[in-house]
Amino acid sequence: MLTRAGIDFERLAHEGISHKIFRESVLANGGLFHPSCHWIGFHTDHDFAYLLALLSGEDLPTDVPDFFYSLGTYVSTFHDLKVISERCADLQRGSLNKLAEQLCVSRDEGSIQHTAGSDSKLTARCFFALTGRESILEECENMIYTFHYDQLQAREEQQTLLAIAR
Repeated sequence: MLTRAGIDFERLAHEGISHKIFRESVLANGGLFHPSCHWIGFHTDHDFAYLLALLSGEDLPTDVPDFFYSLGTYVSTFHDLKVISERCADLQRGSLNKLAEQLCVSRDEGSIQHTAGSDSKLTARCFFALTGRESILEECENMIYTFHYDQLQAREEQQTLLAIAR
């Protein structure tokens, strides 16, 4: 799929930047990890796992709480649009393209699906189309699609315990 989209993996292997240099460059630029920087994505489990492994230079944590703790050392706030779209009663489950269609946003003319630049711009457009739904955005903050049911249950249990304590 990516080869058909024009990605030349052989060229990247020879001319691309090494993980070590990329990590050092990104970590030297603290702006990406400033608390006011919000990361957005669609179905971000693999994206954040790869980012965490790349930035930490270590194996991924073996359990979910440790994964979120480690991710939080780099990324303080993020939104996974797949989680958000599932919490919106008026939106149907599906792909990024389906979400964009429902929100009446589109890709740039001539851009190719499943390429980083095109998908990133479409994800940002979908996020900004959802900004009128602040309560859902807040509810789904720092949740990743693959893990969100456990996270929602843990938050509900925490709220119940807080209500009992009061």
